Amino acid sequence: MPEGLPRPERLCGRGAFNPVFKTGKRIKLPELTIVFAPNHINCSRMGISIGRSFGGAVKRNRAKRLIRELFRRNKDIFPQGRDIVFIPHKGWLRDEDINLQVTLKNVFKAKDKCKRLDSGDEAASTHW
Repeated sequence: MPEGLPRPERLCGRGAFNPVFKTGKRIKLPELTIVFAPNHINCSRMGISIGRSFGGAVKRNRAKRLIRELFRRNKDIFPQGRDIVFIPHKGWLRDEDINLQVTLKNVFKAKDKCKRLDSGDEAASTHW
């Protein structure tokens, strides 16, 4: 069974990313920022926005692989019916010093925060 991320679960192209950035809500974590918006379909779709300032191609590609793996293996913690864009911060990958467990715990917190933001709880929109 292939372990890749199926095409319907990916955000592809500027036309898919722009609505998320314009209407989405943001969650800022120490390692990355998560932007999410409703997508009016049953499954969650994910995208990654990572600029050249993050590092060279090798670092950017490694970060994207790790984020895709994090999403693929933990789909159940993300809210359904959402487009989710991950924006990793520059210092996230420090050579081999990355702690995915800490990131996962923060993403679990992000799930609860997503629910509160969707319900209109203003206290949830502050940064951690």
